[in-house]
Amino acid sequence: MSDPIKVYPSKPQKVYYFGTCLVDMFYPDAGIAGVELLEREGIEVIFPRGQTCCGQPAYTSGYHDEARSVAQAQLDLFPEDWPIVVPSGSCGGMMRKHYPALFKDTPQATQVAEIAGRVWELTDFLLNVCHIKLEDPGEPVTVAMHTSCTARREMGVAEVGPALLGQLKNVNLVEQVRPEECCGFGGTFAVRHPEISAAMVSEKVDTLVDAGTREFVTTDCGCLMAKRKAAFDGWDLETLRDLGANIRMKALSNLPDLLEQLEQKLTGNGIKVHWAVDGDEACRIVRDICIAETGSLILWPTPDEPRLMSLVPPVHIAVLNASEIYTTFHEAMLAREWAAGMPTNALLISGPSKTADIEQTLAYGVHGPKELIVLVIEQSTAP
Repeated sequence: MSDPIKVYPSKPQKVYYFGTCLVDMFYPDAGIAGVELLEREGIEVIFPRGQTCCGQPAYTSGYHDEARSVAQAQLDLFPEDWPIVVPSGSCGGMMRKHYPALFKDTPQATQVAEIAGRVWELTDFLLNVCHIKLEDPGEPVTVAMHTSCTARREMGVAEVGPALLGQLKNVNLVEQVRPEECCGFGGTFAVRHPEISAAMVSEKVDTLVDAGTREFVTTDCGCLMAKRKAAFDGWDLETLRDLGANIRMKALSNLPDLLEQLEQKLTGNGIKVHWAVDGDEACRIVRDICIAETGSLILWPTPDEPRLMSLVPPVHIAVLNASEIYTTFHEAMLAREWAAGMPTNALLISGPSKTADIEQTLAYGVHGPKELIVLVIEQSTAP
């Protein structure tokens, strides 16, 4: 159940941001938008680099010891008494409501209770702590709103989404039938009981369509992913391929602006950026300042990037620290102490692929990326 009485903190100068797995892996734009909204309110956002999963999948599957182990890794990420903002009622509910029970009668119980009390769902924090005021320069649109089960019942934010949408003069919010019913995702529930989950998702999609709109918004990416899957069921492969191509072209068309923004932020922090205008120049830069013998990039997971995958997409952007450049591959192996523990999915990239077109399946990374963008950063020596 949600808190019987909510006591909101004063608007802080800083917050921690816990990004969640689904935002990180599937909807990074949503996570970035949340950060931008907080920054727009004059709040400095701290993103702890070591964060992974909140532990909810294991917890709701009955593996409490495993969930506690995953949650334990998050506890030391929030040492200051700043609020912890989560762009998900589901993960927020896990941390705020279930962490104390998970660590009951353990040495961490007091620490966990203090951390849980600082956890806030993003939209709730924006509305009731930041008192955000939104303007609407967009075109008129009609939408339906879906609030996740945990956001509604554990975080108590069922009225927050409609309140925020109510500030947008060009948004017509229509109410669906039985808005409190589950979308059918339920995390691992969708894996353990796929037929039941699919039926629930289908019914929820029907209620959204019956509300008079094909547009809907939600504050939880799990619910969004479930309904998108249901909406795409039955679409032919060519249509989905065209949609994917359009998404890719949109991302690439905005790439120069995104890279320019990145350069501005890096140079503003005293970091020099080296640009390569094409693949050959990128290879020369890498060859000159990375591994001289092969001109290769080495990719592997670290504690700061625990979710790095070995499959590289067609367009790969690599940010390379100039302070970690090695003359030879052997030197890199010695410096990284691979003899004591070689990474399980080390990947070498020497430049854009020359043969990627012969690979006819969607096994990205078989021949390397089709496009490679390398950003080399180094601390400026200028006063």
